[in-house]
Amino acid sequence: MKTIAKAPVAVTVDGDIILNLTELDVPARLPAILAAMRSVSGPFFVGVVLSERERRQLQRDVDLVLPNVTGPIIGHRLRRAR
Repeated sequence: MKTIAKAPVAVTVDGDIILNLTELDVPARLPAILAAMRSVSGPFFVGVVLSERERRQLQRDVDLVLPNVTGPIIGHRLRRAR
């Protein structure tokens, strides 16, 4: 059985950032792409590479949101360590 990777983003070895198309509004061509992936063994990732401008915007947004997500996790760990 084929599975689609559910990670919202991926980073390539050369630093490109790819957004997972299956997490967004799916374009009409996606069924054809998925049909072509039937020959791939294991999970696969369907995504689109971000432009430099989109990449900078994503980084700004992540910088704003990440402390709200990681702060409670780190705080919980620190409290447990006492």
